Amino acid sequence: MKLIPTGRRARLAGGGAALALVSVVASAFGGSALADRQPATATVTAEPGTVEIGPCLGGSTTLTLANKRSKETFTTVFVHAPEGATVSREMVSTYLPAGYQKQIGLNLTMPQGTTAGRYQLELEQRPGQTIVVPVNVAIEPGQVCLRGAALTATAISAQTSASNGAEKAVDGNPATLWHTQWTPTKAALPQSITLELNGTYDVSQLRYLPRTDGSMNGRVTEYVVEASADGETYTEVGRGTWEADTSGDVADIDAPGARFIRLNVLNGVGGYASAAEIELIATHTS
Repeated sequence: MKLIPTGRRARLAGGGAALALVSVVASAFGGSALADRQPATATVTAEPGTVEIGPCLGGSTTLTLANKRSKETFTTVFVHAPEGATVSREMVSTYLPAGYQKQIGLNLTMPQGTTAGRYQLELEQRPGQTIVVPVNVAIEPGQVCLRGAALTATAISAQTSASNGAEKAVDGNPATLWHTQWTPTKAALPQSITLELNGTYDVSQLRYLPRTDGSMNGRVTEYVVEASADGETYTEVGRGTWEADTSGDVADIDAPGARFIRLNVLNGVGGYASAAEIELIATHTS
């Protein structure tokens, strides 16, 4: 969680329209549902206002809970996912000093077999209202999600004594993680983790899920993605920055004919690199 003055601009997690809930006024996002409840003591914003879900069946949004009043308050938001789906947090209950806000990342995973279409994520604020965040599941023909057994991970540095090896970033379990070495000596950035694919693919997206254990250490904030057909010669296919929060992030890349994808971590929280899960969206070529 981040505790920051409300004057600071809230980040857009992956783009999209903002979805704001302000006490007893109507939502700024078309189609949002507001239930009749007692007046809210804080405002709630979900950005992006629509959660986009692809072949990996995962997506994210960031809640901003803001207290614009002149006195402190408490607020609670219950998160109701679509049937069969899971969310990283089912409830957020927090104290807000006067004039402050908190940002909380929400990661949503739809169940296997989900068909393309529109679903709903409900955010029930107490006291306050309920907003409905649309969930759009869209899978392009031929697209696949490379995760788990489809990937083999190796890293320059890993804290293997704490079971934080590179393989933990592709084991399908968001409760485990890869982490660069912190003892007996700290491995300085930049660091990298390389994924070997189980075939040759045209890779269009790298999906990054930060650690889910409550710590921010190693959360990637600046990166370069490289691709290779042979594991020897690498070409840069994307670079960018991510916010230091708990939401999952995406790097859009253009890597045709790739057999290897490398995530180079230039900056991370605490001077480390870590990842709970790394997935790729691709089209199979051979």
